[in-house]
Amino acid sequence: MRYSKTFGMAALVVALGWATVGCESDEFEDAPRAQASAAPAAQGQAGEGQQGGLGPVSGMELPDGHPPIGEDGQAGSESAVPTPNVPRASTEEYGSVGPIRWEAPSHWTARPPANEMRFAEYYVSGPSGVEPAELTVFYFGPGGGGGVEDNLDRWASQLQNGPDAVFGEEEINGVKIHTLDASGDYDAGMAMGGGAPKESQRLLGAIAETSQGLFFFRMLGPKQVVDGEEGAFQQFLQSFQHADG
Repeated sequence: MRYSKTFGMAALVVALGWATVGCESDEFEDAPRAQASAAPAAQGQAGEGQQGGLGPVSGMELPDGHPPIGEDGQAGSESAVPTPNVPRASTEEYGSVGPIRWEAPSHWTARPPANEMRFAEYYVSGPSGVEPAELTVFYFGPGGGGGVEDNLDRWASQLQNGPDAVFGEEEINGVKIHTLDASGDYDAGMAMGGGAPKESQRLLGAIAETSQGLFFFRMLGPKQVVDGEEGAFQQFLQSFQHADG
């Protein structure tokens, strides 16, 4: 069958349009291919039939550059990429479903995740006329999302022309947490769909070890806004606890 030039160009435009949709900014699109160190899964947590959850996501397609999840559930495997049993919660259930529980400050606004890569999302407003910050939560199941050190280093590398990033580690209510505080000009890079670098940003990050893998928490926004939320972020971390604790 022959096609006219007009039809061919239209098909090309449509194809490019779909390619653009597939390149939506995903914070873990360039996550390192590293194995996450997760403890054995505990029974009765965040799996199929999790009470109060929306059930596991089926058919979730990982974007280009995301660490593949092999049949053993470990990131970095080059085998087939099955969908992990990752529960999704409604905004009202944030922090009450899954292997880790938390309580967000009342002035953070819970909203539906902007894309399927995110487990939860909060809008954090600042002074009038200043762009808000955002607190995003990521979870990819046991072994998913890469390792602690590589992800913290990756986040820190996205903040340039600022002071040295500060890394930390602590245990709160029995939950081991790895933290990051970085400031500077935020540049996610071309791999994440880009945009121009944003000046004077701050990132507060935390990676929590749970019985079913790592949970990634990241607050990012104008330094003025995040500076004002530092106490609230620490309060947020203090609320962490294991679901079976």
